[in-house]
Amino acid sequence: MQVATSAGLSGAGTTAAPLAVAFGGNGSASTAARSDHTHPSPPGDGADNPATSCAALLTARPGIASNFYWLKPSTAAVAFRSYCDMVTDGGGWTLLWSNLRGGRGKPVTEIPWHTAINTLPLYSGTPIPNLESFTVYTGLSHWSALAPGKLLRYSWANDYGSPVDQSYKCTFALTGTNYTLGLSACSQLVGSVVPGLVSSHNGRPFSTYDKDNDSDPSNNCAAWYTNTPFWYFNCWSGSINGGGEGSTSGHQNGAHWSGSTTGWGTDNGLGAGNGWMFVK
Repeated sequence: MQVATSAGLSGAGTTAAPLAVAFGGNGSASTAARSDHTHPSPPGDGADNPATSCAALLTARPGIASNFYWLKPSTAAVAFRSYCDMVTDGGGWTLLWSNLRGGRGKPVTEIPWHTAINTLPLYSGTPIPNLESFTVYTGLSHWSALAPGKLLRYSWANDYGSPVDQSYKCTFALTGTNYTLGLSACSQLVGSVVPGLVSSHNGRPFSTYDKDNDSDPSNNCAAWYTNTPFWYFNCWSGSINGGGEGSTSGHQNGAHWSGSTTGWGTDNGLGAGNGWMFVK
């Protein structure tokens, strides 16, 4: 099983330089076709006719392929483009956060609280229908609106070109002013290892380098791990950031599924690999 069944995973290596703008909505160089008011684009194909979520788009256009589409949830002032997985586990999944092994200029590095909560999708690399070609981060204030079914899925592969080794989905909620993570009614889709996101970070508030909500009395975990945000405790076990771009304390720069080992990913869910968070 591949991370994106119809996305053509092929091993991109490392991420490219970051795009300067959110991909769509606030200055994207999108090539989506324009249309007039008499002949609007099909739902999701243009900024003039965005869907409210990938799940809503799949309902409106059954059988549509996995790809980038225009979305505009109730929380966004303008439309933007996001990747929709229309195949895995019934389809309708919106990709909100991803991380790949290695690379520099990732969208979460040095991100302050206000941006981490409110930003439209920020990309590094090349946003094409190949999940190993780019990384993305979408502000938490948009997550619930993009998830009419209130489901979150975290999928993980140990390396480029690898099939998904571990995948898990849960009902989720982000509550309070600190966007505390709540996960329930979970099930394993691939593999057998429970992710640290569930076993260690469930019930934790979100932290950024400039808003320390973790439970470590002596350190700011977000600042320590190359100024990357997460639902830290003291500090992490299975963080999608891993050690961050600075590979803090020997933890490699990549997504971790479980634990906090210092090596690269293995198919048992340990080490730094490639990770993708979707909602629907």
